[in-house]
Amino acid sequence: MTTKPLGFNTACKYLLLLFTVCTFALPEISGVIKILLIIALFINLYTTSFRIRKSYYLLWSLILICYTLLSVIYSDDVFWSAMGFQAFFKLLILGILLSEFLSKTDDGIYFALVSLAIAGGTLLLRIGVEFYLSGGASVERLAFSSLNANDIGLKAAICILAFLEIRKKVPYKYLFYLIAALLIGVIILTGSRKALFLLLVGIAVTAVLASTTKVKLIRNMVLVCMLLGIAVYLVMNIDFLYQAVGVRLEGVVNAIMGEGHIDASTAERMALIDTGLKLWEESPVLGHGINTFTPLAGFGLYAHNNYIEEGVGMGIVGVFIWYTIYPFLFYRSFKSVIKPMAFSIILLMPWLDVGLVSYMEDYLHIIFAILFASSVLPKEDKESGQIMTY
Repeated sequence: MTTKPLGFNTACKYLLLLFTVCTFALPEISGVIKILLIIALFINLYTTSFRIRKSYYLLWSLILICYTLLSVIYSDDVFWSAMGFQAFFKLLILGILLSEFLSKTDDGIYFALVSLAIAGGTLLLRIGVEFYLSGGASVERLAFSSLNANDIGLKAAICILAFLEIRKKVPYKYLFYLIAALLIGVIILTGSRKALFLLLVGIAVTAVLASTTKVKLIRNMVLVCMLLGIAVYLVMNIDFLYQAVGVRLEGVVNAIMGEGHIDASTAERMALIDTGLKLWEESPVLGHGINTFTPLAGFGLYAHNNYIEEGVGMGIVGVFIWYTIYPFLFYRSFKSVIKPMAFSIILLMPWLDVGLVSYMEDYLHIIFAILFASSVLPKEDKESGQIMTY
């Protein structure tokens, strides 16, 4: 495979580590690191072959760049759309460059996953510092100024999934097991339903793919079902777990059934969706321009729903283009060296998007780049085992 000059290659790796850590635990400074990483990856590409692999991932990114730039021109709020475009543009360019770097660098995928695992440990440190500075204040859900509860929970779940991929190869594995256990506790304390679903699906998929015989498959599925049953029992019968997670799960069920008590969070999201659908009806095909939900809806909030956020901003055309990446990555996942993580995120993320706006999230574009790069590794790298088998 093509190996880049050692010095600059190493510099790019550690900029990636720094950016990943900042994205997950220190978002206040991640913007500056992102720009430095994009510049470094571009120089790295320019000083070597300056050739980018032709793929649907590249085509998808370029189409989105062109389409969202066009949406700025016809936007109902040019300022908000211009701000949204520049942020989205940087993420798409980062994804292109990062996927190339990881697929053509020795142990690139492994290093990216280690970076995610380290980011999980840094997130724990950030939570500990914030808790100390707040004087141990009691709150309903674990959250602080620059990271809301769902952010913390989803990032914790992704870090755990990354660790599961490298658990047989990473040094100091017991330290990482401790970090993973503490992150599970963090997910519970955030009360994030999305993070909990992602974690449970990830564990189940890993258990299935780790089964080399039918006996082990049955054993692992029984264990997963038992753990799920125990988790549900504890959530519904232990008061602080019920207040953190159980009430919110009941709120979702009640909202779907149209009866019973609906928690405040679910009620607010339903109001945002109702307003978003009315705005979407006004310009259903092309939308009002990228990133226009917040100024047009009047809530001072984003939509908390990726379909609504994109639909209002980019119309059905934009929504369709964005979600075509998932069938592509699903197909590529069969060739991936990190199948459990790939299948878990790709299968679940479109469902989770009902409750979050993901297309502008740094961590999702990092994951996209990792998943695509993991599926296009040269044959010799897959055989040598960049990532340990399950």
